[in-house]
Amino acid sequence: MTVKTWCVAAVALAAGISVAAEGADYAALLTQAKDYEAKKQYASALGTYWEAARAEQSEKAADAVEGYLKLEATIEDGNPGYGDFDEFTLYDDWVLLLKDFERYWTEHPAVGFKIGDIKKGDIDRATRTASYAVRVWWGYSHKAQDMRYSLQKGLQKVRKSDWSGVSGYWPFVSVYADEAEKDGKLLRDGAALIAAPYDWASGRMNLDEHISPAAFSVFDGREQIAGRFLYDYQLAIVDEGGKTLATSTELTRNDNSWDNNGGYYDDVTFAGVTQDAMKVIDAGKATVVITALSLKYGNPDHRADGERWAAERAKLPAITYDAAQVLLEADDIDEIYNSPYMQQKKAAAQADAEAKQAAAEAEQAAAAQAEAAAENAKLYGQIQPSASGSYAAWAFAITQKQFEAVMGYNPSAQKAELAPVTNVSFYEIMAFCNRLSLASGLEPVYVIKKTSQSDAWGAIPTKKNKDWEKFTVNKKANGFRLAATSGTATLRRANGSLKGVADAHSRTSELLFNGKKLSSGRGLWEKHADFTFHVAK
Repeated sequence: MTVKTWCVAAVALAAGISVAAEGADYAALLTQAKDYEAKKQYASALGTYWEAARAEQSEKAADAVEGYLKLEATIEDGNPGYGDFDEFTLYDDWVLLLKDFERYWTEHPAVGFKIGDIKKGDIDRATRTASYAVRVWWGYSHKAQDMRYSLQKGLQKVRKSDWSGVSGYWPFVSVYADEAEKDGKLLRDGAALIAAPYDWASGRMNLDEHISPAAFSVFDGREQIAGRFLYDYQLAIVDEGGKTLATSTELTRNDNSWDNNGGYYDDVTFAGVTQDAMKVIDAGKATVVITALSLKYGNPDHRADGERWAAERAKLPAITYDAAQVLLEADDIDEIYNSPYMQQKKAAAQADAEAKQAAAEAEQAAAAQAEAAAENAKLYGQIQPSASGSYAAWAFAITQKQFEAVMGYNPSAQKAELAPVTNVSFYEIMAFCNRLSLASGLEPVYVIKKTSQSDAWGAIPTKKNKDWEKFTVNKKANGFRLAATSGTATLRRANGSLKGVADAHSRTSELLFNGKKLSSGRGLWEKHADFTFHVAK
């Protein structure tokens, strides 16, 4: 026998603060959201816009969805709401926004619950009772995650190092932290806070003892730690008429209880279930509901850990909510308290934003390509080729700047951008020529391993290499090659200091490359520290 129920707490504070519940009037919620907006309580406005969209899952909710998305985009862009801000009001209004957020998520529980199948346990024949158990998955609701992410994203864009009252670790460190540390009050303006025990600082954030919003105590940088969960809940098994058959008697929680089925989970036991109640449950005519929900806060003993922490936690005061069950059909915990219509519109807005971003990136890429082409033209087109046999050869030797632009490195011992590049081998010259050809939209000349794509040749060898020694020349290609005169190619000796291209060229003497041998007797793989080279096409 199994019974599966999905539920989440829809709440109002026991203190009487009015908040939205399932089925609430859309028009009233929309008006309330706009009221919050007018009062610059932008976190409350976001939350209420979301509630309005949930209350009216249709095109009729367009105003609420538009209100949420517009305000969300404004905040994510770094603004703490609507209006103009200078460097002082930007800080002041971000503090107000973060405080409103922490208050809002004290008034409204930030978590959702998913309750699994009822499973029958042991029977006690002496007392004619039985125990039952359910697994309860819990995690932050979609709404809470969405709002938290938006504020974090916006804050990260604008926060400066001198914003001492706003931690870079917010919301894991409360915006009220400095005030609370001074007077010890951990319920401020309706926001519940927790003075974290010392060992909570040992995670990714590497903080000293700190004060967190109680609602977000689970977080530790990028991780969540289940043992820090400050929400308490009570369950009951009820019949089809809502009559209580059994109440939960024990809850087992494990820090390492993360489950891909939806989040962290607790195992909840119902002991001492009577024979009459057993018949109803076993017949599949019972379900599980949340009957109580509360949020712990305050200042526990900072030395408390392990079992001591459980005892210390039990002493803490709590914000108590009136819990009502809301049936949902969700695939995972992240979807709890979601607004499908809102998400549909958010997805459309996201797709539109991504399309605009892609168009902007394409425009930037085109501009960069045009700039690169202009730079190439400047690098390679400035030097006019001169007639040299059957080829047009560049009048000046390849400069260090040109070589580095193509190859990504400058091998010359003496660095000077406009001086000829030196310390190159013929292997490197072939790679340079082919890459230059490709960059210029020309067909490469040199062929190694049956390809003219020089990147496919692999790393340029520094020793004799049989593949590279077997290079061939595609005579029909229109790309660059080592400058040649009457079937020979030239390297030029650079004598004296390299003061510039023209000066270096005027003080050179020719060395011939003919066939596959250099007249110097050096190999094609050897670098020539004292020679420059020309190319032609």
